[in-house]
Amino acid sequence: MRVLRKTMDETSFAERDILSYGAKYDSALYGPFNAFTSITEKGMPSEQIEPTDIKSALEKAEADLTEGASALIVKPASSIRRLTESIRQETGYIPNFPDHL
Repeated sequence: MRVLRKTMDETSFAERDILSYGAKYDSALYGPFNAFTSITEKGMPSEQIEPTDIKSALEKAEADLTEGASALIVKPASSIRRLTESIRQETGYIPNFPDHL
């Protein structure tokens, strides 16, 4: 995020917003996609957060905002609505967009 923001600031894109995709939860909803793309059944653990781990999601969101993100995507949002509200409260109501799939 930091490198992207720096590069944009140094070019003619300084006024553009960055939409972060930092809070990605591991979900059974990804099963068909993972099977189709030959990703392991567990998904990508280094990128996806366990659904019960709100603390990590908040830390990732805060880090992205600190590094230059203007807004956040939370996915899959249908099953973790409480996280969307937690991010709004913890980040000073920075825009965040729930995404289902």
